[in-house]
Amino acid sequence: MDGGVLFLHQRCNFLQKVAIYLAVENEKIKSRKVELLERRINKEIREISFGNKVNLDQSIKRSICKNKKCMKTLTSQSTSIKLKTNNKKQHFIIRKCRSCNSITKYLLKK
Repeated sequence: MDGGVLFLHQRCNFLQKVAIYLAVENEKIKSRKVELLERRINKEIREISFGNKVNLDQSIKRSICKNKKCMKTLTSQSTSIKLKTNNKKQHFIIRKCRSCNSITKYLLKK
């Protein structure tokens, strides 16, 4: 890996840890300012990855709400998770953000 790309990955990982910490702490105190800071950090992570054409780790991508207006860090308190099966007997994890009602589906592989 190139030194610049490695630095960007390290920066994104650090920012993700900060955003997760803020999200967990904000579940206790419910501060609007902390929520805005958390969303700004997530927006910064997305801008770093898109602006520099760096592929983010899948865990980072999955920890941020896909709705561009929401951009919250998804924790156990901010999401609802269900398991569904379709007509082809495929199993999906369906995750719903409680703040914006955005739904994301993940296929479970055997």
